[in-house]
Amino acid sequence: MNPAPPPHPVTRRFTALLPALLIVAVITGVAAGQDAAPARVSLAQQPYEIRSLGMTVRLPNGASLDATNVGGVEASFTVTPKDATWIMRMHSPRSKDSALTPAGVADGLWDEIKSSSVGRDPATGRVDPRASAAIVDRLDDLVINGAEASRFYARVPRADRAVFITGYTIFSIAPGRFVIFQIDCLEPEFDRVRPMYEAVVATVRFKDISELAADRASGVIAGQRLLDHFNGDDLFSLLPEGQRFYRLYRPGGTDLEGDDTEVAYQAVELHRGQRGELDPSRPRSRWRQADREPGILASVKARFLDGDRVVDSESIFFLTPDRRSEAWSIRMAIKRGRDSAVYTETGARTGGQIDVNIVQPGQPPIAKSWKTPTEGYLSQVETLLLPVMLVEVGADLEYAFYAYQPQRTDVLLRRDTLKRSDRPNEWIIETRPNEDALTDRSIVDADGALVRKFLANGVVMESIRPQELARIWRSKGLPTD
Repeated sequence: MNPAPPPHPVTRRFTALLPALLIVAVITGVAAGQDAAPARVSLAQQPYEIRSLGMTVRLPNGASLDATNVGGVEASFTVTPKDATWIMRMHSPRSKDSALTPAGVADGLWDEIKSSSVGRDPATGRVDPRASAAIVDRLDDLVINGAEASRFYARVPRADRAVFITGYTIFSIAPGRFVIFQIDCLEPEFDRVRPMYEAVVATVRFKDISELAADRASGVIAGQRLLDHFNGDDLFSLLPEGQRFYRLYRPGGTDLEGDDTEVAYQAVELHRGQRGELDPSRPRSRWRQADREPGILASVKARFLDGDRVVDSESIFFLTPDRRSEAWSIRMAIKRGRDSAVYTETGARTGGQIDVNIVQPGQPPIAKSWKTPTEGYLSQVETLLLPVMLVEVGADLEYAFYAYQPQRTDVLLRRDTLKRSDRPNEWIIETRPNEDALTDRSIVDADGALVRKFLANGVVMESIRPQELARIWRSKGLPTD
């Protein structure tokens, strides 16, 4: 990195994009932006939507979309064609500099590219401009569907004499918040790829920030009203009796149990308890006074099958009756043959702050923290109790809650809608775990207990007796030890 002057604060956030430049050595192309979409470019009729950004975009027909990172605070996706001649990425970074402009972001990106691609004459050791990165084209006064943007393309030679083009279009969607479309391809492909890239970017549309905020606020207000309906004693009264078991599987399409593919099973239990139960390995004789604090304990034990790996997890969540404090511990053991690795996560919410610590094998510990949302925050215990709470109130509404999601190690906005079923004594709950997620559909009984859940990824989760669950797994030769 160029030591003088230091890179702009947002520039450091974009260094994760630069490894994409290296990928071009094994593909054959990419490109960049413009305002009008040429008719010859074939784009999907149905726009792709990222709700968390209030953004829609039409992507190239036939291209593959990897949206595994959509749904976090910094949403991203990758698009590649069948012939692998280019790679396009969308990223949504943040900066603490609320005055930063798209042109300023472009400056930072160009500084990074320039400093990482300086070619020298092997005979003299002097900088060789022909072997160094150079700007191909730059526009800082773009307006695309009402949104101001900056765009540039850079020619980047490599040490192996390959030359590629990398391009960026930067939108500002809020102070310190940006959406960036990046394109990479080998130089011979640039004239062909550029119109495609610019056609895609020309379809980008953003909702008004105030409209997005109003939509979220109405859902959060409904969510907070639901939470306010239950005091400490009410929460205790909602606790189900005993342990409940769930089977997760991919239907085989024949309605025959033997043709289904088993994915996982879970055992869930909620009960009155004390904070010290978060660590089952520590005897009560060693508890401190704080460990004796009463509250609600939730335990989730699960086994997942992942190819030749078996993943066992145990999660324990604690919530004080006044909801002001919570804590949790998650332990996950991944086993493959005789090899195993253990991941742990501990979390706590106190004093208006959420703190999480993650330990992974062979990697430095990760510590993250967030300010607790002032309204609509759903604790880990209440996430498990939510279906019961929704049915208890019985209002056909869409609710929004902020909740920490261990799967993404992030505090995200989830949405839940309660609907009456056509069948007596049943309700339907539709859930989007985050704003960009597909919808899961749950069927619950009159008490809010899960009957069956249809996950967006095709997996079915259903309530089952433990004896029946064990029989199914054993009949298929699956590990139940």
